[in-house]
Amino acid sequence: MKPIKSMREFTNMNRKWMPIFILGALSALLLTPLAAQAQSNDFNAHYNRYLFYNMGMSARSAGMGGAYSALRGGELGLLGNPASLGFLEKRMAILKGDLDEVSGSTSLLSPNARGFDSSVSKTDIWSLGVGGAYPFEWGAVGLNYNYRDDDRDIGTFDMGAFDMGMSGDAKRHDVSLSAAYRYMDDLSFGYRYSYIDLDMDTDLTDLTNFGSFGSVKEEFSGHRNQFGIQYSANEILMLGLDGYFGLGDWDVKGGPSGDADSWAVRAGVAWNPLVDLPLLIAFDVKYENRELDISGGGAEDDLWGIHLGAEYEVIENLYLRGGYLYENFDYTEKSTGFDANPSVNGFSGGLGYIYDNITLDYGFIYTDTGGDGDFMHVFGLIYEF
Repeated sequence: MKPIKSMREFTNMNRKWMPIFILGALSALLLTPLAAQAQSNDFNAHYNRYLFYNMGMSARSAGMGGAYSALRGGELGLLGNPASLGFLEKRMAILKGDLDEVSGSTSLLSPNARGFDSSVSKTDIWSLGVGGAYPFEWGAVGLNYNYRDDDRDIGTFDMGAFDMGMSGDAKRHDVSLSAAYRYMDDLSFGYRYSYIDLDMDTDLTDLTNFGSFGSVKEEFSGHRNQFGIQYSANEILMLGLDGYFGLGDWDVKGGPSGDADSWAVRAGVAWNPLVDLPLLIAFDVKYENRELDISGGGAEDDLWGIHLGAEYEVIENLYLRGGYLYENFDYTEKSTGFDANPSVNGFSGGLGYIYDNITLDYGFIYTDTGGDGDFMHVFGLIYEF
């Protein structure tokens, strides 16, 4: 066997087998829990997390299992930990798009009577966002806008003489202003303010006689405040910590109104095991709390989860990504007493390519939810100048 003469030969040889090793290890990690646990979860808990303060994620983060807290990059400063902006070196503009499907085995019409549901509830979401960031000697500032449209199909329910169906549409706008301050070369502090506006129409229909029972119109407006810290311990290790709190109002036209509040905290690490090996591993752990408090009802949701991802430069400027996530929900509806505790396993993959000043990214996440499964496809275009 020919000996390895240098670290460069060792690195070049690793480029050939490392992607296979990474994908094989991730597959073993992913397939075991997915095969062992057939999900039987509920639409209510899955869609609730998208309603109020969810801001989406970058394509790079999506490809790495949703991890972002300790990752650097201008687009992550706009869509992830705002402290990442502190390490920005060039002016940047981004264009981002999402295609998502959220589903579950129980409809909103009959959360306590699963056996009577005749279809899976699901929502198709698409969004488009634009943004930019500008660096200074002390850090950077950024601005981002996103538009989202939700097409909701909330299943059917057998009422005996007729079948009930519920569907709807939601349109959402959000705008964010971010800033970060870099202390020396290895520590950055960031803050992001976001304003969110959501309008939702829901139609209730008698499917047997094709008659409509009318439409319910709901509105939400909220303010999201996110704080973040990133610290570069050395050339191979980055630490991140971020969290947010959101305050907003939820109104039903001609009906009750109330408060929709949320807060979350996340900690992460990004690690390059060998300086000469173009491999980056990221890991996040998080906790989220959401509460809707309205007259005669509302909902409360607790969630904790982990995100694990890897990024490997296969050839110069071409990046292969993969990841895994696990989330556990504790969702309760106050008016009906409905309580769901689903656990979700998921996997992700993605690609990134840098050509001159342009970066193209794609990432996807699949989670097994017991309905049709949830899919997320995220596309990103970054231009540095």
